[in-house]
Amino acid sequence: MQNLIANGRLLCLDRDSAAIAEAKARFASDPRVALFLAPFSALGDCADQVEPGLKFDGILFDLTHSGWRGAVKEVVPAPADVKEPAE
Repeated sequence: MQNLIANGRLLCLDRDSAAIAEAKARFASDPRVALFLAPFSALGDCADQVEPGLKFDGILFDLTHSGWRGAVKEVVPAPADVKEPAE
């Protein structure tokens, strides 16, 4: 969360109610975070609930099975010197 700018937004969608409950406990005090018990296919609708026409700078999908909860502990941004692959 330290890498999210002050006026940034983090939308979290999950079908697992336990995962959403855990995220609520962890991020309840951060107004930049919006949590939804919803499938990824509802991303546009959830974004519109936060701010109609909301645009994304990036999207990260955790496609792990909910039985693997806890396998990913932290998302680390790529170093600034990482280049996009040539087309």
